[in-house]
Amino acid sequence: MPQVMELFVNGQSVCRADFNETRAANVHISTDPHSDRSGLWPLYYWVNGFQWGTDAYSLEWLKGPIEPGQTIEVRIHDSQDPATPAQETLVVNTRPCNFCDRPASDVPFMVEKGPFSRICSDCVKECSQLINAKSTPI
Repeated sequence: MPQVMELFVNGQSVCRADFNETRAANVHISTDPHSDRSGLWPLYYWVNGFQWGTDAYSLEWLKGPIEPGQTIEVRIHDSQDPATPAQETLVVNTRPCNFCDRPASDVPFMVEKGPFSRICSDCVKECSQLINAKSTPI
């Protein structure tokens, strides 16, 4: 049975995000850095995630404000009911190297291990030079 992460605001379900062995779902609660209001408020919640496999996609389900006094609850459970449709954005050619942050389109080759680990050929070359320099006997 598929698993879903369900987000509730004040007891009302506002989003259902499905996930499995090739899809992750995240809930973020944060202040808006672009707000002109001072202090902690406004807070926002984001529901997003990542899908991998043959191609990789960034997933965006929902964003909304949190007002003082509201409650946020996240439940994980099995469900046959469909999830809230996610806006999917292909991210294959924009995923950056985890070391230098350059996108795959800017480097000769990108080594990938799983959905979240990447190192470009330039960084591999630099790491190899550092290792060789450290391992040379004196």
